Amino acid sequence: MPISPTTVKSQAIVKIAANQYILMHPETDADIVKLAVEGITATNVQDAIAELHTYIQQITGGGVVTGVKGEAEESYRVGQVNITKANVGLGNVQNLAPADMPISTATQQALDSKADSASLANYIPVSQKGTSDGVASLDSSGKVPSAQLPSYVDDVIEGTYVNTTTFNDSDGSPVTPESGKIYVDTATNQEYRWGGTQFVLISESLALGETESTAYAGNKGKQNADNIAAIIGGTTKVGNAANADNATNAGNVTGSINGQAISTIFEDDGVTAKQATKLATARDISLSGDATGSASFDGSAAANITVTLSATGITPGTYSSVTFDAKGRATAGGQMVEVGEKGQDEPSATLAIGGTFYKRISDAA
Repeated sequence: MPISPTTVKSQAIVKIAANQYILMHPETDADIVKLAVEGITATNVQDAIAELHTYIQQITGGGVVTGVKGEAEESYRVGQVNITKANVGLGNVQNLAPADMPISTATQQALDSKADSASLANYIPVSQKGTSDGVASLDSSGKVPSAQLPSYVDDVIEGTYVNTTTFNDSDGSPVTPESGKIYVDTATNQEYRWGGTQFVLISESLALGETESTAYAGNKGKQNADNIAAIIGGTTKVGNAANADNATNAGNVTGSINGQAISTIFEDDGVTAKQATKLATARDISLSGDATGSASFDGSAAANITVTLSATGITPGTYSSVTFDAKGRATAGGQMVEVGEKGQDEPSATLAIGGTFYKRISDAA
């Protein structure tokens, strides 16, 4: 029997990628149009007019501006209007940086009254800071720098003794020798004084170290003595000697090994090791990944593993297009054409790439 067609308004939507679609034929109550206006997001004339009306209401608040006039002007201007300082009565106002702004006469007089000689007498010029006949300065820690102190205040210098005429400061730079100061070599803890022409060792002191000219630290020597005594006494083994415990009887082994009779370990010749018929403890052999399965194996008999293929995630059914992975497994399926129900805004997940979704926007006429 012939089929009676039914008129249903719809929109054709083509899927071009995951979550990406193209509206092929937007249907409206007006004639089919192509709308491309900057700032308007609507895709048909009716919605565009409603969107434009909303913008106008937001801009004008329901009213219309017909002209602009500044406070210093007499008539209104229309069209492209530029507002200047003069238009609003601020033509005499200067745009100055804070440092260049003028001050009032009263403010200047107040400043001048404080700049008398009696007030200035309480201040020290910056030029006298850290200079001769001036005042000492302070460093970042609030202390007077050593360079501004008398030499006897800093009479111990730590650094490195180089030779009889050279001693370097802690920063590596040579110091200028002075009488009355003590120079301490931080590497050897030996002390020197300047004799006028060369550095002189004040007294032979004991320097700790591990070289020919130094003394060995007492705590290290005691530890070595304790370790030797423990080895001799048998309470501590020498490194890598633990395996020598089983070598006290060097003859042929005729009884047992670790509690096992020799006859259970070797053949009758006493040399050839017997072969095991099965594993002492059965082991599980398993498959994982795209296929799973397992079986217990102890070597006494063959083992069979029943393999179960992993599910690909695709719902069983019939599809217009099928996606395969590199292993030849079907991983996804999709329909090329889907007709939506009324109220369904988007296609289902089974719509294939390149497929068409018909969005129903009205019931049958």
